[in-house]
This record gives sequence, C-alpha cells and structure tokens, in this order.
Amino acid sequence: MEIADRYVKNAPEIKVLVIGAETLSARVNWQDRNTCVLFGDGAGACIVTGSEAEDGLLASQLYSDGGLWQLLSLDVHPRRYCPGIDYGTIPDRDSFCDGSAINMVGKDVFKYAVREMGNAVEKLFVKEGITVDDIDLLIPHQANIRILKSLAERLNLSFEKVYTTIQKYGNSSAASLPIALDEANREGRLQKGDLLLFSVFGGGFTWGVVLWRW
Repeated sequence: MEIADRYVKNAPEIKVLVIGAETLSARVNWQDRNTCVLFGDGAGACIVTGSEAEDGLLASQLYSDGGLWQLLSLDVHPRRYCPGIDYGTIPDRDSFCDGSAINMVGKDVFKYAVREMGNAVEKLFVKEGITVDDIDLLIPHQANIRILKSLAERLNLSFEKVYTTIQKYGNSSAASLPIALDEANREGRLQKGDLLLFSVFGGGFTWGVVLWRW
C-alpha cells in the first residue's frame, strides 16, 4: 500500500493494483497441530488511485528484525515428490514440491507481535498528533484472536472497532488484510472520511502500521 501510494502521488493519473495472495495449505506440516490448524488459503486485492482530496495513505511505519527469523520461518528441505500428484503432467517435476513447512514458536511470536505492533501504532499516533479515539476502525493482519484482543487492550481500543475475519478464513497471511478490508466495505462498516488503521505482522520478523483515510 505504501509503495502504491508513492506511485500515485508521483503520477496521479495511474492506477495501481495491490494483491496479497497465499496458499499456505501447501506450506504446513499436517502432523504439526501447532501450525496446520491456524493457516488458510486466500487472496485479496485493491486498486489505489490518485486523488486531490485528503484521503488515502496519511502515514506509515514499517519495520523488520532479521535476528528473530527462527521464531517464524519456512524450512527448505531437499527436493522430493508430493503424494497424489500426476507427475507426468508436470514438465519440471523435481521443482514442483520441495517439502518446505512453516515453523513457529507460538508463545514468542505472540509476545513480539503484540509488543511491536503496539509500539508501532503508538509511535505513529505521536508522530501524527492523534489518539486512539480518532480511529474509526482497526483492520489488522488476522493472526489469531488472542493477538488482536491483546493489541486492542494494549491500545485501549474497544474491540468493537477491530474488524476480524479469523473465524471465517483463519490466518491467510498477506491475503488477510485485503480480504478484511473488502469485507468491511461490503458490510457497510466503512464510511467516506473514516480514519482506518492497518496493522500487520509477518515472518522474518516484519511488521508495520498504516493510517488511511477512506
């Protein structure tokens, strides 16, 4: 969203398609109940355009810390065949399935996600001179309900202002925020001029927040 915003500010006549898509069912170990029951497949997209009005991206804070990668990472194993696949129809069958699987230290991910997203939001509020009361809706990365409730509590934000889709799709990673944004819009939760807060957290670690005027 931030990259798209920079493009349209430099050239307001263009339109940018932003897509988040995941097929995490192919990247979980189905014997690991700590991860396989959490993640879902999905895709979402939005079109970002230039505007003379005071809307769109107002501010953002993006962060990363590669030193914490082992807490949420993707294994890379030697190439192997996948069961149930007709390999005669795949030209490069050796590269089709590499056996990679998500590894996660759930307790530590929870701790860092709540703390760092909370810190990022608070820094953004200070920088922009706003408070949590100015936010009409928080649309977060749909990690799990405990993280979202803890984040709302940390920010003193009513959970009624937190939009969730976890109960429908699980954690669809990069797809979760655009899916949630679209569904909130379709449900009439977004009104012209609303001040939206996006917050995300991902492997690596990476995290960030965006302030958006609808």
